[in-house]
Amino acid sequence: MPKEFDGSQAHDGNQKNASGAETTPPPALHAPSPPLTFSPIASAIRVRHWPKNILIFFPAIAGHVALSDIVVVQLLLGFVAMSLVASIVYVINDLIDLEHDRSHPVKRFRPIASGELSRTAAARMLLVLVFLAVLSTMVLPDEFTALLVVYLCLNIAYSLVLKRLAVVDLITLVTFYLIRLMGGAILADVNLTGWFLAFFSFMLVSVAFAKRVAELKLVTSHSDDSGRGYVAEDISILQTFGIGCAITGILVYCLYITGDTVKVLYMRPELLWGGFPLLLYWAARMWIMVGRGRLKEDPTIFMIMDPRTYLVAVGLLVVLWAANVGLVIQ
Repeated sequence: MPKEFDGSQAHDGNQKNASGAETTPPPALHAPSPPLTFSPIASAIRVRHWPKNILIFFPAIAGHVALSDIVVVQLLLGFVAMSLVASIVYVINDLIDLEHDRSHPVKRFRPIASGELSRTAAARMLLVLVFLAVLSTMVLPDEFTALLVVYLCLNIAYSLVLKRLAVVDLITLVTFYLIRLMGGAILADVNLTGWFLAFFSFMLVSVAFAKRVAELKLVTSHSDDSGRGYVAEDISILQTFGIGCAITGILVYCLYITGDTVKVLYMRPELLWGGFPLLLYWAARMWIMVGRGRLKEDPTIFMIMDPRTYLVAVGLLVVLWAANVGLVIQ
């Protein structure tokens, strides 16, 4: 992996002065930057994290919103805008955590931490991302733009302070996900119900706990090497809370099915029970993978790369479709 050139690579060995003694050559003062390629840039702005923003589409799906051309365009632009703002946050966070990331077993390979991208190149990237983000929000509702500003400010506060506060960091992570859902509700002009918020809140809290447990498993000593407010001894309690939140989220889903509200939206609400084993499988598999140490840092990335996630997603869509159209099973 190429490093940022500092001038020391230009000599195979030490130079000799007039007396024959060896001297170390001084570093170049104006060293050229390494050529940029798409790969480190894509990695720095976390393109592979963009699928997280599909949460923007969930309120429209759950609310049975008629997908007119205007709604579809707004949702797509909202997805792009949220992805660009998230990329801005990732670059800022990498610049703030530069020294810590260089000593982290995984994060040290990130383009900025490894020197593959210089801080100057990262600053230029930020300007481009800000321009594109502003451009993408020009035709979107003002409420959505304001929500993006709140998301950006909260992320900066997270990078500077909140991520080092135990439990507060997890609440903040869940808030980031909920902001995506609220943004989708604004774009689709639909209200988020208490059932919807309760279900996603518990499931997303479980994902946040899984992220912290996966990070802590990389810590080899009983100290705060992760740069967070946790130590290795906290793993068991975090696992307990995370699994409990997942079970609670699934319970909320089951209670919703047995309530009266569901009858307004679905012709055959009893068919929604088909989603119960799918959600249980998804949550159990995630935590089994966490326990086995298969999740190195971010569970959402693991799930995006895992084919079983898409099988579960397709299964849930089939269940929702069957309950919506009133499919009769003989």
